[in-house]
Order: sequence, then C-alpha cells, then structure tokens
Amino acid sequence: LANLGESLAKEGMAVTTIGLGLGFNEDLMTQLAFKSEGNHYFVAEEAELAKVFNTEFGDVLSVVAQDVVVDIDCREGIRPIRILDREGNIDGQTVKVKLPQIYSNQQKYVLLEVEIPASEEGSTLPIANVSVSYNNMETKTSDDLSSSVSARFSGSRTVVKESVDKDVLVPAVRSIANIANEEAVRYRDEGKMEKAKEALISNQAYLQQQARELEAPTLFDDADENRQDAASLESGDWAMRRKVITERSYQLRTQQQNIAPSKN
Repeated sequence: LANLGESLAKEGMAVTTIGLGLGFNEDLMTQLAFKSEGNHYFVAEEAELAKVFNTEFGDVLSVVAQDVVVDIDCREGIRPIRILDREGNIDGQTVKVKLPQIYSNQQKYVLLEVEIPASEEGSTLPIANVSVSYNNMETKTSDDLSSSVSARFSGSRTVVKESVDKDVLVPAVRSIANIANEEAVRYRDEGKMEKAKEALISNQAYLQQQARELEAPTLFDDADENRQDAASLESGDWAMRRKVITERSYQLRTQQQNIAPSKN
C-alpha cells in the first residue's frame, strides 16, 4: 500500500484514508496516506463522517501548490542529524524533502535537527541556505523562494530564553515527543508493557517540563494525552486507543488539521 501511495503521488494524486469503527488496520492506512501526502482519519461513529467528507471535498478544491521541493544546504561545519517526522534525504550537507501538494490556509513545515560547533559569545554563525520550489496552481507557473538561517551565541541565560522562537520550538518538542509515542506503541505491540508504560510516562514528564518552560498550553494537552495512553495500555479499550494514537501521530507528522471530535 505504501508503494501504491508513492506511485499515486508521482501522478499528482493524494490519497485520504478513513478508518470507520475498529475493523481496519491503521498502520496500513496511514502508510498509504503518508506516501501520497493525503489525510488520515479515525471515525468511531458514522455520524462523524459528514464532517470529514465536507473537509475533504473542500481541500480538493483548494490545492494551491504541487510538487513542492525543499532544499536545505547546511553551511560548512554544520552537521544535519535527522529530519523530524517527514521523510527526506540527507546527503552530506544537503537535505531534500518533497511534498506532493499544499492546500490553501494550510501550513506545512520541515523540521531539521542539526549539530553546530561552539562559537564565541556575541558571534553569529550562518547555519543553512533554504530554497523552496513548487508549481503555483493559481498562476500556472513554477515559483521559487529562498532564505537563510543563522544562529547567535550568548552566555546570558536571560538573553537565550528571550530569544527562543516558540513558533519553531513548540512544534519541534511535539515532534520529538511524537517519535517517543510511536516507540511506546511498538513496545506495546511486542508485549513489552512495562517499557511502553515507562516510555509514555517519561514522555509525559518531558512534555510537562517543556510546557512550563515555553508557557505552551498545547504541550500540557499533549502530556494529558500521554497520561490517557499509559492508562489504556492494559485495558480492554487498547484497540480503539491505538487507533486514536495512530491518527494523532499521523496528523502531527503531516501538520493535518484535526477536525474529528476527541475520543477517549
């Protein structure tokens, strides 16, 4: 199914998957959707389908960019470590990520973890040059955007704290926590209950700490979801909870808007 999604993406098509009830394989469905940059929904009740369909039909009519390519060229001395959430290619100092399409009123981003060398206080270090190319569906032309990223160094904790870009750091924290959640699900699938519980509880503490430091209510909400996940590990509701976790994880990885009602 993942190969099918990838093939359809090359033809400019996105596949949205909808799992209704408990009789479906959420892993296969998210693989299909992910490879084509489609959406994924877990619908527990038939009454929720109308909202999902309305959103999907609206999205179909609002594609503003296709064949989006993000190129990140890290400067000398900067080591790219990993791309968070998305699939991409790291080749030496160059990072490339492709997105089949973007809808209007939708924000998509790429989070890249890098290692930078220590520098003198007060200095500024160029980190990377970033370029984005895409097909503009309104003008029917190919557009290009470019920018650069740099870092400033300070020995003052106050200056560092005041300089934090929460619009970037909060999504990064959520992505790191999301990776840990996916690992916890794998532990649970392997029957390693204690390791799964430890991973979720540790992740909850991490999210709560970051929520306090960044004054980010969203992270407190994520921590509470982790608490509920941990409580469901050995319950009879795990099959449903796993689908909830998978949907939540997918929507975070792809920056998909969550329109479905919360499921406990």
